[in-house]
Amino acid sequence: MKRSRSHLASGVLGLSLAAGITLLGCSTVLHGGRQDVTFDSKPPGATVTISNGMEFMTPKIVSLPRSKSQRVTFVKEGYEPQKVYIAKEFLPIPTLFGNLLIGAVVDLMTGAAWQLEPGYLRIELLREKPVKKRVTIIR
Repeated sequence: MKRSRSHLASGVLGLSLAAGITLLGCSTVLHGGRQDVTFDSKPPGATVTISNGMEFMTPKIVSLPRSKSQRVTFVKEGYEPQKVYIAKEFLPIPTLFGNLLIGAVVDLMTGAAWQLEPGYLRIELLREKPVKKRVTIIR
C-alpha cells in the first residue's frame, strides 16, 4: 500500500509539473513581452518621440512592448525631421511550434509572440535646406 501511494504521489507531481510547463509560453520564457530597441542618430542629440508618449534624446536603449507597433520621430534643430515605423512581426516558429496550444495563447497574451523590427535604429539626419528670403526694396 505504501508503494502505490508513493507512485500515485509521484504521478500527481509529474502531471502537475507538466501542466505548469504547458501553461508557460515558450517565447514568454525565452524573451518576455518587452524588447530593447536602440535609438541612435547622426549627429547625436536628436529628440526622439514615440507614439506611446515616450520622449528622450539619442543615443538611448528603450524597452518597448513587443505587442504594439510604434511610430517614431527624430527631431534636431537645423535638421529635417525623420519619421520611422517600428513594426511588430509575428514569430511563428517559437509561438506555434515551440508551445502546446495553451503556451501559444500565453505568448499571444503577453506579447512575446512578436518581435519589433527594426530593433536598432540609426538615423542620419539631413541638414535643413536654407530658405531663400525675398527682399523687396521700396524706393
